[in-house]
Amino acid sequence: MKYALFGFGTVGVGVFEMTDRLPELHCEKVLVRTGKVKEAWQTDDVQAILADPSIEAVAEVMGGLHPAYEYLSAALKAGKHVVTANKQLVAEHGFELLQLAKS
Repeated sequence: MKYALFGFGTVGVGVFEMTDRLPELHCEKVLVRTGKVKEAWQTDDVQAILADPSIEAVAEVMGGLHPAYEYLSAALKAGKHVVTANKQLVAEHGFELLQLAKS
């Protein structure tokens, strides 16, 4: 499965390195902050990830509410599976995100 990673701080790098060893998972793109793109597999354009039909899922490791909420909402609307451990986001918007996932 190809997935995208939203965030590339300490947690994001750890997820990237961990999943890099799993043949069934491939991180296709990593969303980084504007001006931080250093590799071809990095992007600062969330729309490029959402529009890519080969990317089936996104993992959000940015933290905080914004823009994490907007990005995950858009990913669900684009038909992507989403994974997050963002407790603040789930506490504040979990019900809304669940409704989007169901639709």
